[in-house]
Amino acid sequence: MSLRLLKEKPVLGWALYAWANSAFALTVVATFFPIFFRDFSSVGEDSAAITSRFSIGISTASLVVALLAPILGAVADSGGTRKRFLLGFTLLAVASVLGLYFVEQDDWVVAL
Repeated sequence: MSLRLLKEKPVLGWALYAWANSAFALTVVATFFPIFFRDFSSVGEDSAAITSRFSIGISTASLVVALLAPILGAVADSGGTRKRFLLGFTLLAVASVLGLYFVEQDDWVVAL
């Protein structure tokens, strides 16, 4: 990508969004949440059971995203509501991470 292209406001905005989303995915999804799930919300559980629950939960969430993303993307594009969708899903992500504060110890279902 040329630097000239990055000077365009929409391209720069999406590039910064992609950068921030990657940082979120790395810190929260790939690093923090697996440790939180194992050491706080699944205390005293068998390691195999923890791994199984976590894997099934992440796989289910990924499947839901894979099925809904094309549909929601088409709705956002056709209705001209891309920015509202972006804001709504950003707020949903923020609320979800903040909601981890309210997860009680050994409550792996709520954490997942």
